[in-house]
Amino acid sequence: MRRIKKIAVVIAVLMGIYSLTGFVILPKVLEFVLPSKLTQAFNRPVRVTAVHFNPYTWILSVEGADIREPNGADPFVSFDTLFVNIQADSILKMGLIIDELRLDKPVVHLARLDKTTFNFSDLTAAGEPEKTEPEAPAKPFRFAVRNIALNQGALFFRDAPMKKDHVISDINFALPLISNFEKDAETDAKATFAKVVNDAKMSVDIKTRPFHEPLEATIDLELTGISLPYYFDYVPKGMTTVDIKAGLMDIRSQIHFLQKEKGPQITVQGDVRLSELEILDNAGAPVLTVSEFAIAVAPSRPLENEIKLASVNLKKPALFVNRSKDGVISLATLGPQPADAEAKPTAEAAEPEMVEPEPAQPEAEAADTKPAEASTEAPVQATEAKSSEPAAPSKGFSLAVVKFLLDSGRVVFVDHATLKSQPDAAAQSPEMPSEFSIDNLQVLISDFSIDPDKAAKFDVKTRVNQEGNISASGRFGISPLFVESDFTIADVNLSWAQPYMPDTLKFKIEDGRFSAAGSAVAKTSAEGKMETTVTAKAAVNDLSLEPDTAAKMGRKIPEKRKGNITVDGRVSVFPLTAASDFTVADIDLTWAQPYIPDNIKLSITDGLFSAAGNAVVQTSGEGRVGVAVTGEAAVNDFASVDAQDKNAFMAWKSFSIAGLNLSTDPLSIGMDKVILKQPKHGFVLYGPSVSSVSKIFAAPPPESPVQTEAAEVEPEVSEKKSPPIPITVGEVILQNGDFQFTDKSIDPDFSTRLNLSELRITGLTSQKFKSADVTAEGKIDNHAPIKVQGTINPFKEDLFIDLDCQLDGMELSSLSPYTGKFIGQTIGKGKLTTSVTFKIDREALIIQNQVLLDQFAFGRKVDSPQAIDLPLGLAVSLLKDREGRIDINLPVSGRTDVPEFRILNTVLNALKNFIVKAATSPFDFVSGLVGGGGDLQYIEFNPGDATLNEAGAKKLEAVATLMFDRPGLKLDLTGYADREKDREALAAEMVEQELKAGKMRDQGSSGDFQTRPGEVVLTAEEYTHYLKDLYESKGLSDTNQDGARTEEEMAAQIRAQMSVSDQDLRKLAVERTRQVKAAILQDGRIAADRLFLNVAEALKPQNIKDISASRVELGLK
Repeated sequence: MRRIKKIAVVIAVLMGIYSLTGFVILPKVLEFVLPSKLTQAFNRPVRVTAVHFNPYTWILSVEGADIREPNGADPFVSFDTLFVNIQADSILKMGLIIDELRLDKPVVHLARLDKTTFNFSDLTAAGEPEKTEPEAPAKPFRFAVRNIALNQGALFFRDAPMKKDHVISDINFALPLISNFEKDAETDAKATFAKVVNDAKMSVDIKTRPFHEPLEATIDLELTGISLPYYFDYVPKGMTTVDIKAGLMDIRSQIHFLQKEKGPQITVQGDVRLSELEILDNAGAPVLTVSEFAIAVAPSRPLENEIKLASVNLKKPALFVNRSKDGVISLATLGPQPADAEAKPTAEAAEPEMVEPEPAQPEAEAADTKPAEASTEAPVQATEAKSSEPAAPSKGFSLAVVKFLLDSGRVVFVDHATLKSQPDAAAQSPEMPSEFSIDNLQVLISDFSIDPDKAAKFDVKTRVNQEGNISASGRFGISPLFVESDFTIADVNLSWAQPYMPDTLKFKIEDGRFSAAGSAVAKTSAEGKMETTVTAKAAVNDLSLEPDTAAKMGRKIPEKRKGNITVDGRVSVFPLTAASDFTVADIDLTWAQPYIPDNIKLSITDGLFSAAGNAVVQTSGEGRVGVAVTGEAAVNDFASVDAQDKNAFMAWKSFSIAGLNLSTDPLSIGMDKVILKQPKHGFVLYGPSVSSVSKIFAAPPPESPVQTEAAEVEPEVSEKKSPPIPITVGEVILQNGDFQFTDKSIDPDFSTRLNLSELRITGLTSQKFKSADVTAEGKIDNHAPIKVQGTINPFKEDLFIDLDCQLDGMELSSLSPYTGKFIGQTIGKGKLTTSVTFKIDREALIIQNQVLLDQFAFGRKVDSPQAIDLPLGLAVSLLKDREGRIDINLPVSGRTDVPEFRILNTVLNALKNFIVKAATSPFDFVSGLVGGGGDLQYIEFNPGDATLNEAGAKKLEAVATLMFDRPGLKLDLTGYADREKDREALAAEMVEQELKAGKMRDQGSSGDFQTRPGEVVLTAEEYTHYLKDLYESKGLSDTNQDGARTEEEMAAQIRAQMSVSDQDLRKLAVERTRQVKAAILQDGRIAADRLFLNVAEALKPQNIKDISASRVELGLK
């Protein structure tokens, strides 16, 4: 008994110790050890609120676990309760048996700090353990876990680089059993997983036998309410230029996994649904909107390249397409954009971030696949063991769509490539791009497959711009590629196609209706080429075509306003041939406005086009298509304006071509007669190089460097000259033209008008040796007649012009704005009559100008900084005769192949040189008019004498005639004396007077020899006598070392003592001018007030070769 008591006490003590250890000591130790060890392991502060353990039921619970970030403040991982119920029979069954494993309210906080760093990256920084050689497979450890549950879990993910937060809440997971005991191998492990990912609900049901051979699993996945805009930020920046503004996605799928000996087999089925999708471009404009897009996936095996779609439904899709002015389609810019050289490194650096998947999604995938992954080790090893066997040939990709339905689709196309300024558009919308739409699009495709020799059926219906109907139905296949279709087009308005009409069709379709019906077959030939055959009947307002036969055409096609087109002929399509009579009447030309080139700023405001004739189209054996047109054409009531300023530019009443003969193969142009009636044009000059024409016809864009480089690489191509196009025009007639020139670059404005009554050019041709005759008549400012006649050949390689122009009586006072600006004087009055011969031949220019100015006179002075300082008054006085006429012959010559050559500049330079010559050398300029030689301005005298000699008198007669014929001239007379020669001559005269005075004294005269110098005559003996007396009276010695002095020596000594002052010389110079003046005035034709005596500052004039300094200089003014 005592023994039993002892045993009972021992048992009681042991039970007490066991209970104390299990209930108290172990939990307390765990409460102390777990935070310390986990803190050291995780390098993060860890806190555990309580640990409970029942040693009798083997139930362990850990409560209030909290792991913080290394800073101790931010949360990392936490949960409310971890409950584990371990069965005691685990010991008996030699395995771990857990009756319940539950985790309540786990919360995980994850963060991506930069491109590759997460808030848990430090936990994996130590790297993987060293790999060891695999050991031989041992008997697996047995376990069974029942009632696995995770309740009310949450995961918070902060993506710092993308500045986004993701929340996965309401995470619930349940797995009734997972076991590798043999008795449980045939039992399905069923798990349910539910959560909310950023407000999108997700549920996963998994059924698997992870330890069954073969491994098999079925996963049912459902995702509802996925917001596409929220996740679109994870699309790489350079991959697309669009943005998803709205859209929800629902996914319901079933994935079946079966591990076979040949490899895993995955079968997928389910459906994907997008709703209320709205995609915008980077400018905020819509690109695509879809009401609903649903795809039903039939059982498919993606690992075996086999995809089958039970249905694809697209409801109310709307696609918006734009084409820029450069011709770039907007859809082509939505994909990946190439980075330039500078942006490339940045793009490469950003690439890891761009391809980073969203963290929340991988977690879902991991949860979906984890059971399968946990049990694939053995099968994979078995597969690897057989890897040495030859691999089976891979199966080609197979795609099949049982039914595709597009319902109520729409495509809107806005084309800016044909954009032109619209002169009549409202100010708020000056430009109108082309636009059309495909509406009510219905597409049904059945039994589509890319497998060989499979054909699908299709049925398409739609409308264009809400008008007309288009339908097509038939079959098509992918391998080989073929299409068989019947189609019908009924009453489609062709106005939308106007901007896309070829340039050769110069009319605008405003209300054309197009209808067609037929069939089309396109198939791939044995050589791999696509062969297309179209059999159809078509009509545009009853215009019909039928391939392979000649179709009769004939009905009027109504055009805009009152215009219409009539076509009557025959057409064959293969090969293309046509022969048709046509009539075009009163087509409004304003339709052509969008097709005027961008660099031409011209707006057509009115005009009617008419034509009639015959057109033939033929295809040669070489495949060239030739067109021949004969007939006549006319453009009537044409008017155009400057597109910017709206000023009238060009207009005419009628422009007609008769006998038109145009051929393209070979190219030739022929016209019998071209008539232009009542043309009207106003040319306005606004400033240097800026005019009404230059504002409209801007310079075209420069050639690209590629073209320039190509020209340099192959100079022989650019130097090769093609033969000229044969052009023949029988007669060109211009009638009643009205051309106005206005210059607004000067102040005041200048304006003149040319009324051309008729211009006629006969025999115009591109043949090298034939020139056309030209005659023209008109008036300037309605009163000055102008006539032109001659020959021209503008089509010749070297331009040929030979014209005579006669202008009679044009008023010159209207040119005062120009003369005031450039020469500082207006024109008071005057008329211009001119005869000009203008010739250009082989780039040589010759102009003969015979100009007559009648009663020309300058007006008032004008203060102009641009005025050129030219002695125009003198030039006019030199040129104007007594009748007030100025007659000038002004020849001009030059070469047109000189780059800087300008005809106007050449003429103006010749006129300037003419005036400068008249001013600087007036006597040379007029010597040819009156004779007398080129030195009329110099009247020479004998030394010491003021009497005119014969040569001087003859010159003065010519000067007097010039002064009489040019009444506007005035004359300055300036006398000069030669200090040496005139002084010596005056001294000699004084000696002679002294000798004569001696004789007079001896004869008893008063000695006043100056009053009667010519009455005394000295003989030789008297000269010797009175010379010696005078010599002795001067106290001079009559001898020298050689003996007695000669008479000449004595006279020279006496002259040397004579005093001749500068005043004496000035008196001589003045006397000479008086003699010249008297000679000019002697016949009474010249008024004295036109002659002016000048006193020169210098006694001796400037030295001039062969001209004596003893002279009088004449100066015209």
